[in-house]
Amino acid sequence: MALFGSGAEIKHLELEKHSLSVDVYHSNINAIDDTELLMFFEKNTSGSICAVYKFQGMGKDPPDREKWGKITFLSPDAAKRAVELDGDEFCGSNLKILPSQSAMGGDKTFLFPEVKARIFWPRRLSRGFGIVICDKIDVNIKHHRRRRPPPLPSNFNSDNQSHRRKLPRHQFPITKPLSRIPSVGPFKQHFLVESLRHRTTSSISDAGIIETLISDTSLPENVTVVGITIDSRNNRILAVIHAVKPLPPFNALAAYDLKSGNRLFLSPLPIDEEALANDVAVDYNGNAYVTNSIGNYIWKVNVKGEASIFSKSPRFTEHPVDRDTPYSYIGLNGIAYVSSEDYLLVVQSNTGKVFKVDADDGTAKHVLLNEDLTRPDGVVFRSDGVILVVSPQANKLWLLKSNNGWGEGVVYDKIDLESEGYPTSVVLRGRDKMYVLYGYFLEGLLGNSEREGFRIEEIMSPKESEGENVWLYVMIGFGMVYFVYWRFQMGS
Repeated sequence: MALFGSGAEIKHLELEKHSLSVDVYHSNINAIDDTELLMFFEKNTSGSICAVYKFQGMGKDPPDREKWGKITFLSPDAAKRAVELDGDEFCGSNLKILPSQSAMGGDKTFLFPEVKARIFWPRRLSRGFGIVICDKIDVNIKHHRRRRPPPLPSNFNSDNQSHRRKLPRHQFPITKPLSRIPSVGPFKQHFLVESLRHRTTSSISDAGIIETLISDTSLPENVTVVGITIDSRNNRILAVIHAVKPLPPFNALAAYDLKSGNRLFLSPLPIDEEALANDVAVDYNGNAYVTNSIGNYIWKVNVKGEASIFSKSPRFTEHPVDRDTPYSYIGLNGIAYVSSEDYLLVVQSNTGKVFKVDADDGTAKHVLLNEDLTRPDGVVFRSDGVILVVSPQANKLWLLKSNNGWGEGVVYDKIDLESEGYPTSVVLRGRDKMYVLYGYFLEGLLGNSEREGFRIEEIMSPKESEGENVWLYVMIGFGMVYFVYWRFQMGS
C-alpha cells in the first residue's frame, strides 16, 4: 500500500514485512504525558510522526493492559530507530516497543528491508499520481522520475558532448564551496556560496538573484571559508574556516542560524601538527565531521560546538603518494554522510581513494573501485545510493555506485567539465539535477581575489538519459500489449 502526497512524494509505504508502525507498552500508562512521549520519539528517531492511535483503557485483555498505543512514522528508518528504543526509561518505567503486529501478521521479529520502487511520471501534466512497480524481495531504493522536459532557456548550450546547462553568470567575489538550502522559508532550494576573502555567505536563486545572508566581520581578516553544508534539522549553516599561509594558523568550524544569520558558535579545531580544515558533513543528530587535508584525519564537532579528533585511521595513510605532483599535500578532502546506514564517505585527493568511515567509532575501510579517481575534491551522496565526485585538476565529474554498501564500487559514468573556472563543488536538487560550481578558486589563491564573476552549471549524464529513454520504450511496449489484449477481449 502506498500513499502519495503532492509531487508524488511517498507519504506512506507499507508492504509485507515492511512496517512503518510500532506498538508502545508501558507499565503505568496513566502516568504518561502523551505530548512528552511523542516528543521523545520525534527527538530520538529523527523522523516525522504521521499518525498516532492511542488504545482505550476500557475492556483491554490482560496482555494489552500495558499497551499505550500505536505510532506510525513517515519512513521505515524512523520506525526501525523507534524499535531500538525498546527498554529505555520513560516516566519511571521502561518502555516496551515492538513492530506493529497489525502490519506484520503477528511476526514480532523481523528485519526492516528497504524497498525498491521505480516511479514513472506520466508524459503529461501531473494529476497528482504516479505508477509504482515493486517487488517485495527487492532491497535497494531507487527512484526514476519521468516528466516532460521544461522549455530550454535561451542560454542553453546545445553541444551534445557538453550535456550541461549554464545558469546566469553571477557578479560576485571569488568562491569555492557550494551548498543548497533544502526547505527553509523564502530561501527554499536556493544555492549557498561563500566568498574567498570577504567573510560572507550568500543565497542565489535560479534567476541569479544574490542576497547576502551572513556577513561575519568578527572572523579574522582574510580567512577562507573552504567548506559549507546545511544542517536542515537544526536550521544551521556550518562553515569550515581556514587561514592560508602566510597568515597565522587558524582552523575552525562556525555555525550560523539559517534564518537570522546570527553566529551560534565558532569552534577552533584541535591540532597537534600542521592542519588544513577542508570539507564538512553533518549527521541527523547535528554532529559535524570536518576533514583535515594535511593531517589526514577527521574532526567531530557536536551540536554544542565541542570539537575533538574523531578518526585517525591508519587506512588514511597506507597508500603511496607521489610527492612530485601538484598539491600532493592535499589528502582527505570531500566528505558526505549517508543517513540510511550511519556512515561517512570520504575522498582522498593525493591518492584518488575513497573511504567508508563508521560514524559511531571512526573505523575506516578502503572502498575498492574499478579505477582510482584523479585529484577528487567535492563529493555528494544521492538518494538512490549514487555518489558524485568532482575534480578541478582532472576537470571531471564521476558517478559511482555500489551494490554492497560501499565495500566495493564502480565508476559507471565520467563527464568532462570545462577547464576554465576550476570546478570544486557539486550539489544536487531532487533526484536528477546536478550542479557544479566554477568559482575560479585557484585564481584567488594566486592573488586575483577580486575577480567579478563565477558560474553554476547544471550537468547532465548522457548514460542516465539513455536509461530514461529505455524505460520510456518499455512502458510504451507494455501499453501496446495491454491495448491489443483489451481489443481482443472486446471483440470476443
